[in-house]
Amino acid sequence: RRYASLFFIAGTDVDDNELLTLEIIHRYVEVLDKWFLNVCELDIIFNFQQAYMIIDELLIGGEL
Repeated sequence: RRYASLFFIAGTDVDDNELLTLEIIHRYVEVLDKWFLNVCELDIIFNFQQAYMIIDELLIGGEL
């Protein structure tokens, strides 16, 4: 799915809910937008640790 200039790709199992995956991506982008104030590709490239910390906090043990 595309958000502004960013593309997000998620791989799921056959049994996983695709709508939940889209919701997780949407929430991740919203949090990144608030954290980086209008996130762009360079924010993620140069602040990978922070972007990883955010997704890690969002997904605790693989659950939303």
